[in-house]
Amino acid sequence: MLLKKGSRENNCPDQDKNLHQGKNIYQGKNIYQDKNNHQDKNTHQDKNPHQYKNPCLDPGFWISQWEQVEKQAQTGLSKEFVKAKRWDKLSKDFSQRWNAASEDPVRDAMISLLKGRNILREGIKILDLGCGTGRFAIPFAKAGAFVTAVDVSEGMLRYLKEETPAEIASRITPLQLDWHKADLDQLGFRSAFDLSFGHMTPAITGPETFLKFLSTSRQWCSLATWTGERKQNIMEAVWRHLSGKDLDQNAGDITFPFNLLYTMGYRPSVEFQDHRYENMVDPEAEADQLFDLFHEHVEYVEGMEPAEGVEGHEEQIRQRILSFLQGMAQHGHGGQGGNAGQAGQGGQRSQLGREGQQGQQGMQGKPGMINKVLTGCVARMVWKVDR
Repeated sequence: MLLKKGSRENNCPDQDKNLHQGKNIYQGKNIYQDKNNHQDKNTHQDKNPHQYKNPCLDPGFWISQWEQVEKQAQTGLSKEFVKAKRWDKLSKDFSQRWNAASEDPVRDAMISLLKGRNILREGIKILDLGCGTGRFAIPFAKAGAFVTAVDVSEGMLRYLKEETPAEIASRITPLQLDWHKADLDQLGFRSAFDLSFGHMTPAITGPETFLKFLSTSRQWCSLATWTGERKQNIMEAVWRHLSGKDLDQNAGDITFPFNLLYTMGYRPSVEFQDHRYENMVDPEAEADQLFDLFHEHVEYVEGMEPAEGVEGHEEQIRQRILSFLQGMAQHGHGGQGGNAGQAGQGGQRSQLGREGQQGQQGMQGKPGMINKVLTGCVARMVWKVDR
């Protein structure tokens, strides 16, 4: 059965003779013979018929739908999540948050799943796409696998090398690589891995990067991503404060890769796990991260005087974010009442009444800090390739 994303009526329209005539739907092209995907003409011939009474059974339909969502997302905030400099700045936090000694039920559940299905075993070759600081690469190597750990961020890979125990260092090959530009044949990656693995990776943004990922495996693939609504309290509050709009974080979803695989003839298994992560953050450090994420997408903020030049405008946005977060921290600790709402410049009252309180659920009582909460549902897919 196909997964449907929400209740969108255009997911499975009646068959339209023009449905697959758009330039983005790979009309008349076998997607398995594309130079970035599968070059073997016989690999999946039985899985790529070109005539479908129900367009929902056509891989081209799901490619088109996914491309449309990706195109919309890349005009907004989502494009910031593929930039190396963003992940370089986050690398220290990641190394502290997800290391071998940390409690990590999401990681443990994934490892247990792969071992339970006899996929993770001694001697296999694994591609860990978007490996970060080694959240999975290190336990994979400890289980006896040989891991090619790929990430676009030099900072993430530096922490991976530092945290890898000497006794398994020879089993992990770190590789800095922009997956969007990767040439599988030049890298020798085509059908080169027993398991191609991606966990919440921004490297896979649409059908092109997903099919490239699929092409690297000769036995198994595993992909985990968000599904449905997710919430990030501080990010949402700041974005609403700057733009007056709600933050849409639902562009990436398991719906598209699952349905594309299904129509290609694969039968992935899917497991779901609710996820909640919270930690205390410093307003200045958080403001720096959110500035990098938001500043190119904010043209005007109510209450800000026009600034001279790009640098002046950016500094205004940075200070606006920082003052808002400082107000959240003060408000969350019972601050000075009305003064805690003075997060805007010029004494303008912010929206802390609603947003600041969202950021204070589970507050741990650390002066000057804010409780950062991320909630959502993680979907884990595993499917057999066998080339």
